[in-house]
Amino acid sequence: MNIISTAANTAKALPAKAKLTIVKHAPVLCLAAGVGGVIGGVVLACKATRKSDAVINEFHEYEAYCEGLVGKPCSDGTVYSEEDKNNDIKNEKIKTTVKVAKNYILAVLVIAASIGFICGGYKIISNRATRLATTVNAFLIGEKAYRQRVASVIGEEAERELYYGKHTEVDEEGNT
Repeated sequence: MNIISTAANTAKALPAKAKLTIVKHAPVLCLAAGVGGVIGGVVLACKATRKSDAVINEFHEYEAYCEGLVGKPCSDGTVYSEEDKNNDIKNEKIKTTVKVAKNYILAVLVIAASIGFICGGYKIISNRATRLATTVNAFLIGEKAYRQRVASVIGEEAERELYYGKHTEVDEEGNT
């Protein structure tokens, strides 16, 4: 029965210990996630560049194709004009721009999130340092007030002897 209760208590304590460990190491975890994310984002951006090069090449091929169509008859009986070519190229530029943006959006989001992790880790460290400085300052103010109360009760000289540990003894002849 004792073994079962010990195991149950240990199982209950594990999530709390895990949470404490994560909170304790949160700045390091944020920094690691941020750096890893930046590296991953750069890799994704490199892959997106390769894909975007292919999309841009397709656009240039379409542009050359449209140049070759100028002055030729269309299936509806009209002649493909310079204005038609400009409209088609303008529409294709818009489509190409959207495709290129889609290629890079994941890399941009990953890098932005990574920068957020790095800044979040810095904020955690900054908050901890601020709380520590506030706590130390409050302790020092309290200690100074305590020493003043002690000095008012037992005297300045006796308080200094207590605080600094310099105890002087006077013998019967008055020598220290």
